[in-house]
Order: sequence, then structure tokens, then C-alpha cells
Amino acid sequence: MRISNRPTAKSKHERCVFAVGLGEEHQRACAEAAESAALARLDAVGLDELSSLIAERRPMALVVDDALYQFDPARFDDLADAVGSKCIPVDAARTAPKMLSKILEPLLARVGEQRNAERG
Repeated sequence: MRISNRPTAKSKHERCVFAVGLGEEHQRACAEAAESAALARLDAVGLDELSSLIAERRPMALVVDDALYQFDPARFDDLADAVGSKCIPVDAARTAPKMLSKILEPLLARVGEQRNAERG
């Protein structure tokens, strides 16, 4: 399982998922789900770098802590939509990491399938 706190520049449409505003245990759960369901790696991304990195890296999905997402849901949704990603808000305060992984796996699998279909 690989979690990167400092993503490096890569090619567009890389198989990665961004975690925004999640603690370490929830990041690990997201990483497990991303690797298992979509063969993607997880990158922990801060708000200050989200806009630039999402345009550069084009992640498959953004997994955002719901408390953060609720401050401006339209912004997160718009950022994801602009690059063909899926925004997935999660209530980390009420969801145990193991449960989070089980919730995310099927969602990320569908996102991965959709991305594969779009590429042809």
C-alpha cells in the first residue's frame, strides 16, 4: 500500500485517487480500497494544492472528508467534473476505517471501469 503526501508530476489520467482532509487511518483504508478495486494508488492532497494537482494529475476520484466537503460542495464537484473524476464525500468522523474501505471498493471499481471504457 502506497500513500504519497507529495505527489510528483506524472502523465495525465494516471491511475490515482486523491484523499482530501482524511486522517492517516482513513487514508490507509482508502489506499487499500483504491489498490484492490481500481489498481490505483492514493495520494494525500491538501486544499492548497488541490486545484493545480487535479488539473495536472487527473485522478480517478477525490475522496473528501464530508466535514470539509460541506463547506463548498459545488467547488469539489466542479473540480472533479472538470477532469472527469468522481467526488466521493465520506463521513470520516462516523465511519471506521475498515468500513470505509468496504464502502469505497465498489465505488472505486465502478470509477475504474468507467475510466477504462472512456479510454476505449
